[in-house]
Amino acid sequence: MPINWVDLITKTCQTLIKLDIRSFPTSPLDINFGNTIIVSYQEYERLANASIVNLGIKHDLRDAVLIRKTRPGLNLILYNNAMYSKRKGFSLWHEIGHVECDHTQHGSKQEAEANFFASQIIAPSVLIRELLNRGYPTDANFIATHFGMSNEAARIRIENFTKYEHESVHEYDDVLLLQFTNFLDSKFPSQTLSHNFENDF
Repeated sequence: MPINWVDLITKTCQTLIKLDIRSFPTSPLDINFGNTIIVSYQEYERLANASIVNLGIKHDLRDAVLIRKTRPGLNLILYNNAMYSKRKGFSLWHEIGHVECDHTQHGSKQEAEANFFASQIIAPSVLIRELLNRGYPTDANFIATHFGMSNEAARIRIENFTKYEHESVHEYDDVLLLQFTNFLDSKFPSQTLSHNFENDF
């Protein structure tokens, strides 16, 4: 079954609203997810007095891994604290994407959805569009600098935005713009004459 990109964008918008994310970059480590606990490999090993290898995890342990239903209704995300911060942020949002998208299988489709989810949470389309409207150069370097993405992740984010999302308007855009107003006005005041002129009326 192909990826339903509209539904996926809806899911990311709902997550931004549910978590009340109002500024960027936002670390998943600063958010209470309720049904999902995030712990570093290093902290887990200290608390459990056992190696992470003993969990029998079959996935690559360089970044992060989701362990579903460690108890009823509780998920555990373990991550490598040695990762540099931008990679860590993306990896954690990727794993949260698996939870929010209710993935029960692990395959290329699920990985693509989790990657898209992470990039949308870190740099939402509605925010990129608004920054363009305000006169900011939203290239990969700008996104990497201001939204805590690696250069490679930011390059892919802008490529996808340009190809698929630049003109698309979503039902949650107005709600999210209101949620992001203080962040936008304090960090990115309008640089365009037309925007300022319109705001005078």
